Amino acid sequence: MIAGSTREEMRSLILARLGDGLGPVTPEQYPQLIGEFYGANAEAVLAEYPHTRYESPSIALATVLTDEGRTHGACQQVVSDEAAGERAPVYTYEFAEPTGEDAEGFPHGARHGADIPYFFDSYLRDPTPRSDPQARLADRLIGHWTAFARTGDPGGGWRPRPGPTLSFATDGSGEVDVAATHRCEFWSRLPSQ
Repeated sequence: MIAGSTREEMRSLILARLGDGLGPVTPEQYPQLIGEFYGANAEAVLAEYPHTRYESPSIALATVLTDEGRTHGACQQVVSDEAAGERAPVYTYEFAEPTGEDAEGFPHGARHGADIPYFFDSYLRDPTPRSDPQARLADRLIGHWTAFARTGDPGGGWRPRPGPTLSFATDGSGEVDVAATHRCEFWSRLPSQ
């Protein structure tokens, strides 16, 4: 199995908020929203993710949701990958190439779906031409996925879990510790609600 996600997966929720006309998250709204999401754990989350540590409260909230994210966050992915890896080889990845898009001053980053155009040229009706580095990244990804479909091994030295998670971006691909990057130890210590 190949399993992965995008580095800033939940920025898509902030983009939906902007699309709904709700505007960016304000410093006043940030603790309220964290309270709504995390209840009794809100103070611990706010201490771990103060919005002042980020470019904006919107990016802070997107980071929280990307890391923990209920069923779609990076830390849940780590748990799922470990469970699946007990039964079969699991090759894990994190797509880290930002889209380059911006909405109301909010950078999309490597949001949900940012990887899809690298696999499917026809995904967008009017796709933006790829730069040479983007074309090379697309070729590399397609090479891994087709090798996996053909042989069960994506090749290129990509090892299954407990091997490293590969990060894919135009400025270089390499290993990433998803659990450390997304603060999974913090999330695992919080009491269940």
